[in-house]
Amino acid sequence: MIYVVDFFCGAGGASLGFNMAGGNILLGVDHKPIYKETFEQIKNLSGIKAQFLEADIFPATDTHPEGQLHIVEDKINEVLKSVRFGGKRDYLIFIVCAPCQPFSTMKSKLSKKTETQRERDKALLVSTLSLAKKFSPDAIFMENVAGIDKCDENGISALGTAFDYLEKLDYTCVSKLVNACNFGVAQSRFRQISLAIASKHTSTKELPEKDDELDQRLTVKDVLSKYPVLISGEKHPSIPNHITRDLTAINLQRLSSIKPGESNRVFADSDYGDISLKCHRDLAEKNNGVSSYGDTYTRMDPDGLSPTITTNCISVSNGRFGHYDTKQIRGISVREAAALQSFPDDFIFYPVHSLQPAATMVGNAVPPKLSEYYAKYLFRLLDII
Repeated sequence: MIYVVDFFCGAGGASLGFNMAGGNILLGVDHKPIYKETFEQIKNLSGIKAQFLEADIFPATDTHPEGQLHIVEDKINEVLKSVRFGGKRDYLIFIVCAPCQPFSTMKSKLSKKTETQRERDKALLVSTLSLAKKFSPDAIFMENVAGIDKCDENGISALGTAFDYLEKLDYTCVSKLVNACNFGVAQSRFRQISLAIASKHTSTKELPEKDDELDQRLTVKDVLSKYPVLISGEKHPSIPNHITRDLTAINLQRLSSIKPGESNRVFADSDYGDISLKCHRDLAEKNNGVSSYGDTYTRMDPDGLSPTITTNCISVSNGRFGHYDTKQIRGISVREAAALQSFPDDFIFYPVHSLQPAATMVGNAVPPKLSEYYAKYLFRLLDII
């Protein structure tokens, strides 16, 4: 039996992929309780219930007394005991997808509080991997943003530090920057995939960067064309999470003035006059007529990939998140964003009628099809399938 414990599980995208590959999801750990109902809908074929634990994965210290690593350790012991783990053909997999913000290459001005939090969060990866010393999982799957392998001013990278720690525990570690679009996800989404495999198993020198069995990439239209028409601010009566954000009059004009895949520079000469944003005009003026924000308030290209689905994917002001159908003057719905992340339609994000909470879950998730591919790859290495 394959048993999986997922740290920083969020809504469960990585777990769902491992579940679809044949793994039994024992436990998801996250410090935000809002994920519980969404995560616990994952169904194991064995009948084992996927459990959720709200916990802070730092150890308790004088400077961080709220740390709950000991509680996480106790819970893992409990769930492993409940399934009588330890048989000859029992395997334990850890999923460790630490918060990506501390490692993102996107630069922005941060408050002192946020900077301090991000510096602390950089230590979360190794803090969690300390549990590998206790439980000796057969393998560890890690997914994070491009940039987690980049060195700081001291020549140290978060991923390198994690690998150094795991190699001392006798794991073979490999990593690859991949695009989710090469694994059946209709989205351009670059992520660093890493595997750590215990030395008693066959390891790998290099990870695949695409699914060779895919004939062609999925497009936005391939994924979204099946969903019923909505107007901005509307909620579908029977399809969970098919709900859209309301738009102001000026933003309705902007979306109605632009073709799929087109740049927002056309706003300067629309049927409504100049409806471009002042901040964009000011930026273009400073840069000899060139503005660097050509994707905001624009529509997706139906025959191409969607942009990276973010936590603000339902907001057209945050990127190319307008629906490609020119008869639908709106941003994409939460359900559509989830589909572009490769979630199945029967996977519901709770609270079901929420907008931003559900969109945040979707944007932060690992695409299930991406994790399913690497789960199957890992299981073959472990000679499970």
